[in-house]
Order: sequence, then structure tokens, then C-alpha cells
Amino acid sequence: MAETIHLAVVGSGRGVDACLNGLKTLWDYDVCEARVVAVAAPEAALHRLRGEGPPPPDGRPFDPPHLYLSDFQEHPLPALHASPEALVAEESLGLQGVLLCLPPPERDAVAVALLQRGLHVWLDPPLPASESPWPLVEAAATARLGGAVPARCRPLLRMARWCLEQGVLGELSLFARVAAGSRHRGGALAELDERGGGIVRVTAVEAAETLTVQLQLGCGALGQCTLAPHGPALPLTVYGSAGTLQSGRLRYAGGGEESLVRGFRRRVSPADSAQTFPHGVEDGYALALHGWLADIGRGEVGCESAAQHDVVLAESVAASVAGGGRPVRLAEAPA
Repeated sequence: MAETIHLAVVGSGRGVDACLNGLKTLWDYDVCEARVVAVAAPEAALHRLRGEGPPPPDGRPFDPPHLYLSDFQEHPLPALHASPEALVAEESLGLQGVLLCLPPPERDAVAVALLQRGLHVWLDPPLPASESPWPLVEAAATARLGGAVPARCRPLLRMARWCLEQGVLGELSLFARVAAGSRHRGGALAELDERGGGIVRVTAVEAAETLTVQLQLGCGALGQCTLAPHGPALPLTVYGSAGTLQSGRLRYAGGGEESLVRGFRRRVSPADSAQTFPHGVEDGYALALHGWLADIGRGEVGCESAAQHDVVLAESVAASVAGGGRPVRLAEAPA
């Protein structure tokens, strides 16, 4: 990207913290070609300058650290706006993209207005696969709509995908996962999709609030995902002719085991490592954000393929359930 991309932050709370931590990681690696020039929120000063505005709220366990733009971005400080509507009406900032961190019911109208102005939009939380996001997708005809789907951003997923593609576990036969709680539904299927070379076909049935999905995967293996409202969860387990992968451990059929990280690092070439983790960045959120910024620099428009794919996947599962468990290829899903 030859020119600096001007961004605005809309919202507050955990989503903004995640965005700023991602930007700071890219800044630390000297690959951040973006600058935040505006912040819009009722308490906009909460993320602009350390020591300015109210103290940050107490975070929850595993929340990203609270950051201020002044922690890593050089002056001048971004402009403050009291509301997203004020930012949408502003045309003097040279904005190209917006980091939109509002709850989904509140943000959709704002996102559509921004996209229709030709502004690129990053969503946190990401595009929901379980709702009806098509107005957002359609509004992205002249801009780039993106976001970091947690199940697709983890560094271990990238390592696992590389190891499986290199045949570390031999011929792959089965991917199995049990998820508990409705909020894990989309993530569990996205995890199988990421590691299994893409989901080609789904067969889904639902009984007693438990959804069972049989999958045909792009790598040639079968997948099975059980999504229950409660009960014990089992991590994704990959079975191959030469061993298994579960909970970050590679267990070999001939005996012995090692961590996925160690197995990846002792096998990967410098070229493959650079392709798996561009610029040496291993933070999944930062890498997703870097990809969105790179798309803007290349002039890409529309919804990112991974996010739109998750929507199509959710609709394919719903269509299979509605059809009494009939197999549905993803290409058949309504668009």
C-alpha cells in the first residue's frame, strides 16, 4: 500500500480494544499502513489519549488490554465525534475505512450508511452467520466489508492447516467436534471448514435441541459436528492414517507425540512460514485486520469471502434441517 489509509473508530468497549491491539501489533511489526483520524462514540475520549476522559471500565477475563491511540500512534490526535451519525455526515477527514464496534442491532443501519458512502467497514463483532446479514453484504458493492471471525483467526489453526496439507497425519479420514452452547455453533463449523480444506456438502438433522451435522470436506475426509445446548464439549479431533491431532497435540500412529507448535516449527521452511504468518505476525486478529487493509489498498470491494462463506454455510445447514436431513451442497444455498 503506497498511501496511508485514514480510518475512524466507531464505538467503545471490547471491540475497540481488539481493533486497537490489532493495529498496535501491526505498528510494532512496522506493517501498519493506516492511521486513525477520528473517533465517534458518546465517550470518544476513552480511547484517544491516555489520561484524557473517564477511566476505562473493568475488563472481563481474557478481554484484550485497554489501549489508547496515543500509546502507539504519533500526533496529531484523531478528531472526536459524539455519535456515529456525526461521523457519517463528516466529509473533511479523507476517511477511507471505519472500524465499527457497535452491537449488531445498533450497527447495521450505520454500516449500510457508511458502505453506501463508499467507506470500507470492519465489523467487530464480525458479520453474524446466524442472522440476516444480506443487506450489509449488498451494501458493500463499492466498498470492502470485513471482520475477524475468531474461529478462523487463531494461530494454531494456521499451523494445523499447514501440517495437514503437508501430510503429517497421512491420509485424513475424519474430523470430529462436539460443541456446547448456541454461541459456539458458527465457530465450530468454521473450525472444521478451516482445517478440512473447506466444507463441500452438509447433511443436518436437529432433535431435542441438538444439531448433528455430517460434512463432506474439501480434503476428501468426512466431518461430524454435534452442536448441543449444554453438556460436555469435545475439541476438534482429526484422524489420519499416520496419527491424530487433538487439543494442540500431534499423536503419531507409530508411537510418540509432540505439540502442534513444535511439529510445525521443526518442519516448516522459511518460505512456508512467511506465507503462513506474513511479516512474522502470528496474532490472528492482527493478520485478519492486515488482510482487510491490504484489500483496501488493492481496491477490493464486497464482503470478504470467509465471512460470506460462513453465512452461506449457516443457510446450508438450515436448508438441510428444513428438508428433513437432505444433503445440501454449499452452492445450492440461497444467496
